[in-house]
Amino acid sequence: MNYAKFINYIATQELLPNVQTMANRLNLSSRKIYYLLQAANSDLRSSNQPFLVPSTKISDSQISVLKNKLSQAPSDEYLTSYERQQIMDICIALPLKKWTLSAFQSLFDVSRNTVLRDIADLKKRKKFRPEFSKKMVLSLRNHAMIY
Repeated sequence: MNYAKFINYIATQELLPNVQTMANRLNLSSRKIYYLLQAANSDLRSSNQPFLVPSTKISDSQISVLKNKLSQAPSDEYLTSYERQQIMDICIALPLKKWTLSAFQSLFDVSRNTVLRDIADLKKRKKFRPEFSKKMVLSLRNHAMIY
C-alpha cells in the first residue's frame, strides 16, 4: 500500500523531491522512503529506465513503467506480521533448508529489521520450538525403511 501511495505521489511531481520532503508528505519514515526508492529503481532497472534520483526530472516513461508494474502486482496478498511469523515458524522447523535473514527478506519482501522483529516475536511465544529434529528425521527414515 505504501508503494502505491509513493508511486502516485511521485507521478504528480516534476522533479523528484528529496527523501525528507517525501517522508513528510507521505507520513513515512526516511528509511521507508529509501526502501520504496530502491524498489522503484529495481522496477525501472528491469525495464532499462534511468533510476529515480532526488532533484532530477521524472520522465513520463518512468512513471508509465512504475504504474504498469504496480497494476500487475497482486494487491490482496498482504501478510500480517502474525501470518509471516507462522510461515517463518514452519520454514525454520523444516529440516531440509537452513533459513537466513536475507532468505526471509526475499520471501516476504520486507526489510531486515522486520524479519528480526518477527523472529524476536516468535521467540517470545511459548510454542516456538521446531517440531523436527535430526533424531526425529533419522527415526522416521529408519521407520520407513522397515516398512
